[in-house]
Amino acid sequence: MALVSCKQRREAIRQLGCAQTIIETAPDSALVFLDSIRSHPGVLDKRHRMEYEITMVQAKYKCYKDISGDTAVFEARRYFVKTKDYGQQTLAALYSGCVYEERGEYEMSMEAYKEAMKPATIMGDSLIMARIQQCIGSLLYSQGLYEEALESYKKAAEICRSMPEKQAEYYGNMGRCFVLMKENDSAFYYYRKGIDCAIQIGNIEIQSGLLQNLSVVYRECQMYDEALSTLRQSLQLNPDVKKYPYYNLNFARLYNLLNQNDSLTYYISLLKKDLEYIEDKLLLTSIYSILSEYEMQRSDYDSAFYYQTKHSEMVEDIYQEQMEQSVYEIQQKYDFEAEQNRNNVLLLSRKNKIVVLTVFLLIASILIIFFCFRLINNRKNESFLMKKMIYLEHENTELNEQKNDLKKEIAVLNQEKTKLEKQNNSQFNEDRINYIQLQIEQLHSELELTTEQLKENTQWRTSLMCKIAMVDKNIKNNGRNIHFEQIKKYVYGGNISTWEAIVKSIEKSYPNLSDNIRIKFPEFNENEFRVCILSFMPFSVQDVADILDISTNTVGKIRSNIRKKIKMEKTRGSISDEIMKILEQDSEI
Repeated sequence: MALVSCKQRREAIRQLGCAQTIIETAPDSALVFLDSIRSHPGVLDKRHRMEYEITMVQAKYKCYKDISGDTAVFEARRYFVKTKDYGQQTLAALYSGCVYEERGEYEMSMEAYKEAMKPATIMGDSLIMARIQQCIGSLLYSQGLYEEALESYKKAAEICRSMPEKQAEYYGNMGRCFVLMKENDSAFYYYRKGIDCAIQIGNIEIQSGLLQNLSVVYRECQMYDEALSTLRQSLQLNPDVKKYPYYNLNFARLYNLLNQNDSLTYYISLLKKDLEYIEDKLLLTSIYSILSEYEMQRSDYDSAFYYQTKHSEMVEDIYQEQMEQSVYEIQQKYDFEAEQNRNNVLLLSRKNKIVVLTVFLLIASILIIFFCFRLINNRKNESFLMKKMIYLEHENTELNEQKNDLKKEIAVLNQEKTKLEKQNNSQFNEDRINYIQLQIEQLHSELELTTEQLKENTQWRTSLMCKIAMVDKNIKNNGRNIHFEQIKKYVYGGNISTWEAIVKSIEKSYPNLSDNIRIKFPEFNENEFRVCILSFMPFSVQDVADILDISTNTVGKIRSNIRKKIKMEKTRGSISDEIMKILEQDSEI
């Protein structure tokens, strides 16, 4: 058994080494080696297992596979920080950033990228430093921060001064930034610099790719002649016949924009022939889309419908494949962990005495923890409550800032809309106005969600205040608890009464509510005023009765009196909605 285990370990380490050697040039082949290690994971020691996790994420990332679930690389990141292995520490932090980015945790992603730069700088590894800057640039680019992304790409290009192949890639990225910044001259300049770098090293593949990208930029800038010329240059340099369908698609798009129907028809016919052997589903989706548009222009609605149907089916297939891939990854991880567990059981079976001792110690530990838990449980609950309140305060601050920002954006869009409506009624203005109106509606939806979240937070805090008030009544004759008094003071926001704290909490969602009600309805007595205020929270009749220290019957009578005084037509209905309706009408006047 020991001999077999040693052989398996040597084989697993050998396969891991092979994967690490070829990962830059053949990441798909590296994945094959890494997948084979799953069959005997338990033989890897911790260091090699951490290297395995990093290499797996690296290979999947380079193969454009989903890595959002590969959180084991976070453990590897912590491990190599402790061991001070700068090479693996750099890779672990870099690909932790990639995982965070795919999970949408952008702040954590940027933190990991910056952490990766420290050991990379110590090692003086220019290639990995440039790659980190590229990742930072891509993260900023994805967030629409094109100027900041541009700076990172420039740093990457500066680091790779002696590597024209990498410089060509980074110049292409800089060109993309300038395109989105609408600085087309600069975009053309950097694409040309990238092409010059590719020419310098004689790499026609990179040169062809950059020329094709430049052609797309020309097309987007409506410089169709330059787009055609550049695309033809790219095609002449292209060494891969498998990429011809991409060129046929781009030529078809250009001739469609130029209304050159004969050339368009020619490339459409080539695309129809290409359909027989194309396996790239994303490419097929684009081809079906332009074929549907072409047939629609020719009024061949049956063919247009057919290609549109194929387009929809292809989109569905892509989505289904992504789902199946996710399920496959989960199954692989499950098999990997299950195999590790089996190996662990085999190892533990040879150490029965240690197992018995471990179980005994575990039981003793559980008993000790149980008794300790009972002693410190109240403190933990108090700590949790404190953290929850801090979190709510922080979240409310962010929500209020978000709410104000949304209102400002809506105001700006309304001003722009009003300005356009006063201008000549051109088709462009009408389209722009419709687009602005759509944006305003979307912002209003976001504003409603933000307001609703604020109300939910207010309801939770107000309910907590009421519970504290009930507990306070029950313990007032049994002596005060200093911890309880601290919690009460923190939740209430100071040494104030329960009622003052409740009103203060409610007015975070309904500003100046109590003053407005007193001004508008001076005929309310004190109990009617308080029941009216409490109606803005989802309290039951019993809750209101407990808070005000009155009976439920009295609450019912007070509510009836309020409905009469505010002249509600319905005997049953929301008092708060009616009050808000009246107050809003007054504010409009």
